[in-house]
Parts: sequence; C-alpha cells; structure tokens
Amino acid sequence: MFFPSSEIEVAAILSEAKEPLSVAGGNTRVLAPSGSKIISTSKLSGVIDYEPGALTMIAKAGTPLSEIQKTLTSEGQCLAFDPYNWSRFINKKGSSTIGGVFAANVSGSSRLRVGAARDFLWVSGSLMD
Repeated sequence: MFFPSSEIEVAAILSEAKEPLSVAGGNTRVLAPSGSKIISTSKLSGVIDYEPGALTMIAKAGTPLSEIQKTLTSEGQCLAFDPYNWSRFINKKGSSTIGGVFAANVSGSSRLRVGAARDFLWVSGSLMD
C-alpha cells in the first residue's frame, strides 16, 4: 500500500507502477481488484484555500467530508449538492472523503434542482504516462 503526501509522490508512484493500482480514500468502500496495489489518499488531506465570498474551495482528495462541512458551516454555507455521509452505515471505521464523494458522484435530493456533485468539480491530477 502506498501513502503519498503530495501530487509529486502520486506522480512518481504512477510512473513507476508495473501492476494495477486502486485508490482508497476514507476506507468506507475499498474495491480493489485482486493483485492490485492500493494508493491511500489519507495523507492527501486538508482544505488548501477557501473563499466564502467567491463560493470556492480547494481541498485535497483525502479530506474528510466532515472537515469540508465544518469549514463551510463556519461561514453559514453548505455543499449545494447535499452529499449524504454513508460512512456510518457502510463502515464505522471509515470516514467519507471529498474525493470519494466526487468519485461516486454522491448527491442528495437537491441534485434535481442544483446539479450533482461532479457539476461543482474542477480537478488537477496525475497521469501514468
């Protein structure tokens, strides 16, 4: 299992990989094919920038959903797509992450009115080649 703490480390893991890789966030649902190595996002956590007036936030993929919600609540804001935190039902040890929310496009009932999680997403990432 790999535990990168930066995008540079993720890129190095991807470029050197000789076997299939899977990503694990908060360990609520790890679906890794047999024989694959797992990249954990647990050290890729934290809110990097938050501009309440601009309604924008930059956060790392491994940031717990609870941390995102706490940060927004402090300014009277919330995630418009209203993701439900399933971790208490799926795995009591895990903690839903913002990366997992976007990976699964987790959206609540407000999705019909405001759009789904991925409609609010801008991404930077690393490729294997």
